[in-house]
Amino acid sequence: MEKPLHESELPNATLGLVKLRASQINGCGYCVDMHSRDLKKSGESDERLW
Repeated sequence: MEKPLHESELPNATLGLVKLRASQINGCGYCVDMHSRDLKKSGESDERLW
């Protein structure tokens, strides 16, 4: 599933935010932490993460 997503025209930041939101909806604290840290390292602003 990851390969077609990364080959799409969607920016990586958007894909990361979708993963973060899915983790929030699923209630997975570990995944929320992981995706938010990855996004922060890639330069995403706190405002977009919140």
